[in-house]
Amino acid sequence: MPKTNKPKNEDPTIKAFDCVEMKRRAQQEILEEIEGGSFRDELEAIHKLAEKSPLWKKLRKRKPATAKKTAKKTKPAAKRRKAG
Repeated sequence: MPKTNKPKNEDPTIKAFDCVEMKRRAQQEILEEIEGGSFRDELEAIHKLAEKSPLWKKLRKRKPATAKKTAKKTKPAAKRRKAG
């Protein structure tokens, strides 16, 4: 087997990194930051945070897909079942 640089976790019941916990912590911090304002204030704060995100910037540059283009790329469910 090829060697990896990942440290081995001695106890398989313990996660090395808990992404769900990280997400919850980040959400809690954001909620605490925007708490107490009006809905418009909260929405504005969320938009400002999104504008800082590299992912958001990439998504904003993308052209939205049309329904026709998406439909051409996917097979109807009945055809997928027969093919598989």
